[in-house]
Amino acid sequence: MPIEIHHGDRINEFKRQFESQFPFLRMELFPLDNHNASEVIQKKENLTFQNITENDGVLVISNESRFSDIETNIRKIFGLQAKLFRRTSTSWIETKHTSDWTLQDQNNQGFGTSKLMDDINDIGA
Repeated sequence: MPIEIHHGDRINEFKRQFESQFPFLRMELFPLDNHNASEVIQKKENLTFQNITENDGVLVISNESRFSDIETNIRKIFGLQAKLFRRTSTSWIETKHTSDWTLQDQNNQGFGTSKLMDDINDIGA
């Protein structure tokens, strides 16, 4: 099911929807011009996209979306920088070298790595 981001949407609600659809991925958003404000984005519960930027628009994200395209569009539409992280066994890695993969491919890779580690841990137990 595609995720739509609108100017008035709450950022934490978008992140919840994203992580629900892609449980092995995490997206972080940062202001382009004020790195100190990134902590505010992460902590404020009711912060909307319009609280951060005057830009207006709609972005649709689906399983077939490539993160490189999402990153470009979030920058153009909302004036924010986006970073994608993928779950790998016990940690999260930034996906900058695989940003041309679809979100579904990224999520599947995270699932496979996590499943492999679970299997290894089961064997060792």
